[in-house]
Amino acid sequence: MKITVSAAQDLILDALEQAIAPLGVKNIEKIKISEENTHILLENPEKKTVFEKKYPKKVRLGRILSDIAANLDEKPSKYIDLGGFSLETAQNALHHGEVQIRLTDREKDILVYLHANIDRTVGKEELLEKIWGYAKDAETHTLETHIYRLRQKISQITGAGDLLQTDETGYRLNIGK
Repeated sequence: MKITVSAAQDLILDALEQAIAPLGVKNIEKIKISEENTHILLENPEKKTVFEKKYPKKVRLGRILSDIAANLDEKPSKYIDLGGFSLETAQNALHHGEVQIRLTDREKDILVYLHANIDRTVGKEELLEKIWGYAKDAETHTLETHIYRLRQKISQITGAGDLLQTDETGYRLNIGK
């Protein structure tokens, strides 16, 4: 299925607006997709540029979100509270007390996306599309493998991997909120 550039821009705009809300960015002024690249420009209400970057035409949403979080002048917090854990997005680190777990980019992106959608279960297809850029009908075990490894890392320090909950419809964070 092919979509127009305009429709692609609208899809990216909607996804970014939902995903960057926890970062404190309210206005996305423009997104341009050309044959060569994707151009992201974020402006605040006073039309002051807070983020601008060009990416390859195919870019992962998680990469854009990481770049936005790392480059905001006024970060609401470089840490995301995950109940008994704290996710340090700029360093790809999950903290539990004095213990720090190193995460891969995709593991961090999964936690950031699930946190941004804390009030609902996120389906496998949605995560594959938003984090990896896969088509909705893609058949892969990439997500399950990343979730498995993330649970292993978490259980090394807590004895349980219950931060991530799985049910028949998808994944969600269990942070007691």
